[in-house]
Amino acid sequence: MSKSDRVWEVRRPSGARRKPRAEFHGLRYAPPVATFRGPAGAEERTRNTIFALARFGVIRYLPSPMTQLALNLLRGDWEMKRFTLPGVSVFVAMLIVGPARAQLHCDQPAVQTGEVHTGAPLSHRFVVVNNGNETIEVLDVKPSCGCLAPRIDQRVLAPGARGALQVEVNTLTQDAGPQSWRVTVRYREGHTDHELDLRVAATIVTTVTVTPPSVVLYTTSAIGHELTLTDRRLTPLNVTAVQPSSPHMRAQLGEWKKDDEGYAARTIAVEVLPEFPTGRHEEIIQIFSSDPEYREIRIPITIVKRPRQTVSASPDSLAVSTAAGEAIPSRVVMLRSTDDQEVIVDRVDCDSSAVSCKPTAGPGHRSTLKIQFDRTKIGGDTLETKLRVVLRQPAGQVVTVPVTWSER
Repeated sequence: MSKSDRVWEVRRPSGARRKPRAEFHGLRYAPPVATFRGPAGAEERTRNTIFALARFGVIRYLPSPMTQLALNLLRGDWEMKRFTLPGVSVFVAMLIVGPARAQLHCDQPAVQTGEVHTGAPLSHRFVVVNNGNETIEVLDVKPSCGCLAPRIDQRVLAPGARGALQVEVNTLTQDAGPQSWRVTVRYREGHTDHELDLRVAATIVTTVTVTPPSVVLYTTSAIGHELTLTDRRLTPLNVTAVQPSSPHMRAQLGEWKKDDEGYAARTIAVEVLPEFPTGRHEEIIQIFSSDPEYREIRIPITIVKRPRQTVSASPDSLAVSTAAGEAIPSRVVMLRSTDDQEVIVDRVDCDSSAVSCKPTAGPGHRSTLKIQFDRTKIGGDTLETKLRVVLRQPAGQVVTVPVTWSER
């Protein structure tokens, strides 16, 4: 055995009193409780290395098996035989490297906003920073419920770069009392995916409510909807104005009346005008008042305006379920026009590469879609996608067919 590979022995000197723990004063160690026998100078080097690691907090935050081994060495109550010098080197290297940590950091990942009245705007801006040496790509921002609307200003952060995540809460949908909402930021650093949770908390006060608290309207022309504003206080809200966010909408406020429970209530008639543009639009109805606790109440309204459709699909959606290992059978969808015009498919787009569609003409003025599935391209035991059928005739029309598959 070479001198450098000499066996080490770590033993308590006979008759030495047991110390409860190692004590540090600056870089000075309290009277030793263990002896080291090895190559000349090895005792001092090893002891100084371990003491320095403990001094600067490396040992304290390591996983428990390594921490316990290091602390036992420091306390002198670990009896170890045949522990070679290379072994000590490996042990020290493991202490230094430690587990990898994600580097997307937020100084204040959880905030408490105090009391918030229903309908009042509630939002918070989280600032995140890339503290690592690699570029971070934000893959997804997932809210814990549909009442949250998170928006991130940039999805790629170079080392040292900062970004902001704005989180808005629709307080009208929340129950009274303490509430908490979470947004999970999923991001990639190098070849590893990580998650960062951000939380907003508040105590909701529900003396004034709006029913329904949010609205989604689907239409091909003008449409109306009615909201109800209820105030449970003795003196109801003094509303000064009701303002929709779109010039193609109107809102008319009714008079205060008593509801079935004896509270003051009044209606808000919302009208979507015929000239409202096609597409999906996120709008807001704002209620302004002179009440200091309810200066503004915001009601989110989603409007999906579709062009007048003459072509329909039969069936209008596909839901397929198969047993594990069983091939997924193809399906057929027919397209027809309500005025018996000829239907010609220009192209079919799909969100998933696991689903393909082959259109053919006929029978008659109709068109046939044959949908096929590739099980090898489905990651998991469920699939949710949609087919977007763009028509050449009638021109400008698009038919959407939702497609789902699950494994029994």
